[in-house]
Amino acid sequence: MSDNPYAQPNDFGGGAEYLEPKTSILAVFAFVVSLIGLIACCIPGIGPIGLLLGVLALVLISMSGSRKKGGGLAIAAIVIGLIAGAINVALIFGAGAVGREWTNLGVVLVEVENRDLQAVQGRLVSAQAQQLDQTQLDAFASSINAHYGAQQDPPKGLMDAVGLMMEVGQRMQNAQVDVQGEYPQSSYGVIPLAMRYDQGAVLFMLIVPTTGSSAGVSYTNVGYYDPGGDIVWMLPTPSGQGAIVPPALPGETPDPTDPADPTDPADPAGGDEPGEG
Repeated sequence: MSDNPYAQPNDFGGGAEYLEPKTSILAVFAFVVSLIGLIACCIPGIGPIGLLLGVLALVLISMSGSRKKGGGLAIAAIVIGLIAGAINVALIFGAGAVGREWTNLGVVLVEVENRDLQAVQGRLVSAQAQQLDQTQLDAFASSINAHYGAQQDPPKGLMDAVGLMMEVGQRMQNAQVDVQGEYPQSSYGVIPLAMRYDQGAVLFMLIVPTTGSSAGVSYTNVGYYDPGGDIVWMLPTPSGQGAIVPPALPGETPDPTDPADPTDPADPAGGDEPGEG
């Protein structure tokens, strides 16, 4: 054994220790955040945050002098963050478009609430528009108010509209089946649309002819579900079963000209014959 103080240590004598590069925690975190942003793409902002963290992690890794690793994770976080961000942008613009379309479709319901005959007629196809008069429109709007109260403001934004449709979800699932007998899919389309009233959400069905003009949406009929689950139509259906004027509601005064009204003096069955008593 040499006592030379200047002798170099051998490989097993405690030479300079080799340090294994450690994975960047920031790169892992950025990857996880970007992945969450992609999965929960309906929540804006998460994907872009992951992207920025990925860029920061990549810069720190390159400046670490090989003491940090995880460049692949950082790059993956950047790519996924870009994809999630693009989806966020598409959803934001898409939500705006859906909101505008909802507003356009819901205008006819606002016009019905306002009893605006000219406006409602302008949105109906010509044959149906000629059948509608102010009395029918007033009766239809009044029946809605009698059941549900006054109409509230239209939904504001996509999420409000989705929440409103969820309130009438069960009836919306049955809407197509319920109107199929009167308006077959081969000739008509059904647009379910909910509006909020004092007593809750009301589901309407807008009947649209499949051969309508491309210049705009033309309606054939408008109906709504009453509290009993029956459909009340603004105009008669093709079979003639739809009510032009909805049935009288409880508390309304019977029509004296109705031959079925027992108080009608012209109805022989409505009172005693002269001389009886």
